[in-house]
Amino acid sequence: MLRLGRLEVGWAKLAELREAIRQIQAAGKPVVVYFTAAPGDGTYYLASAADWLVCPPVSLVGLDGLRSEATFYTSAMEKLGVEAEFERVGKYKSAVEPFTRTSLSEPAKQAREAVLDDIFAELVEKIADGRQLAEDRVREIIDGGPYVSSEAREAGLIDQIAYEDELSSIVNEHIGRRLRHVGLSSLLRRKYRRYTWGPAPEVAIVFAEGTMASGVDRRDFVLGEVLGDRTTVAAIRRARNDRDVKAIVLRIDSPGGSGIASDIIWREVKRTVGVKPIVVSMSDVAASGGYYIACPADSIFASAATITGSIGVYYGKVSLAGLYEKTGIDKEVLTRGKNAGMYSANRPFTENERAILRRQVGMFYDNFIKIVAEGRGKTPEEIDRVARGRVWTGKAAYERGLVDKLGGLPDAIRAAAEMADIADRNYEIKIFPRGKRSFSSLFQSPLSLFASGGASLLDNITEFTEDKVWYLLPWRLVVE
Repeated sequence: MLRLGRLEVGWAKLAELREAIRQIQAAGKPVVVYFTAAPGDGTYYLASAADWLVCPPVSLVGLDGLRSEATFYTSAMEKLGVEAEFERVGKYKSAVEPFTRTSLSEPAKQAREAVLDDIFAELVEKIADGRQLAEDRVREIIDGGPYVSSEAREAGLIDQIAYEDELSSIVNEHIGRRLRHVGLSSLLRRKYRRYTWGPAPEVAIVFAEGTMASGVDRRDFVLGEVLGDRTTVAAIRRARNDRDVKAIVLRIDSPGGSGIASDIIWREVKRTVGVKPIVVSMSDVAASGGYYIACPADSIFASAATITGSIGVYYGKVSLAGLYEKTGIDKEVLTRGKNAGMYSANRPFTENERAILRRQVGMFYDNFIKIVAEGRGKTPEEIDRVARGRVWTGKAAYERGLVDKLGGLPDAIRAAAEMADIADRNYEIKIFPRGKRSFSSLFQSPLSLFASGGASLLDNITEFTEDKVWYLLPWRLVVE
């Protein structure tokens, strides 16, 4: 019996959890789900794999479809006297559009529509399979949502309406045995016997979660969870040098970030290839810089709903000259060198500086393409056709050769063990960076699929002050 409340996870993690329910059922154990909070589309997608769904009498089943919202700050910036000055390569690399436009460009809209189509198709297909309904019927149900409990039962979305104190009798009725409560902590304490001598071989999981930046892992007021290049490089290096570790899984949940930090982590992944098997497991998002660090690995796994790709770059600054003028702030700047004030927030770029910017952003993009082509065994021309900043779901990326296999973290772990010739799952899991994650928290502290779109204008602007070159997922999208 599984109690489901509000889940702050993305679609890829939901798919992994859904597969876990399927494996429980394959072992001959029915699964009953009780909704402790009104389920949204994602929670219901997960629950639909179960055998029996129970909802409280006074509740909602919020199955009503997906939406994606874009927030634009350009008009507000104009009023404040703030101007975004960026160059980008790739017509889909739309990360700066919230600061330069007031609506979606056609390429950005096209990419969003494709992502919504893929995730919606996954939602419909899995609900139809779990609830034994035709897909057309599921679409009709979604168009009629959301539903109160009685309506949800009538539509076939749930099986029973009951209070939580009635669960024991409900479970007993469906499995024919008394309910025994087992917590996650007791499962983690369970001892498993090994039938071989000597130390157990290990598969290391290196977590790479958050927006990439120079330095160590940290929590940032603006960027949220920060993936520090120093922390990640040290973790990969320790795993590579650990004699007991026979294979490495790099678990990526990152929209990218600093181009410099991305390249430093990429280098350490590249150094590991050929020393030990290294397999990438893409979580909710592994895009832009997140894809950059993945591409040299021996194999890449992604969920069908993983957000990946976004192979592109943007480069620039924010000019506060107009804001200074409006607020009466005066600055006097002394320089030596024609372009010494190029990245000053005190003024816009000159034409000469913008020409330098265009040339350099093109060079960074060409390097990105070359890195991916080398890692994927393709030509730069082939990669360019699926790059240009375009965001793909894992399913679409697999079809285009950017991903090797569709599957979750358990699949990646098994593949890494097989590459290391570890037989019959006779291995243990070792977590890096030490102290950052435990295996029990695997699905409890993720970077969500899309960060909130309601961040303030100034929070978003300050994102650009730490670095100049960004391999970052376009937009801060909300899909729910």
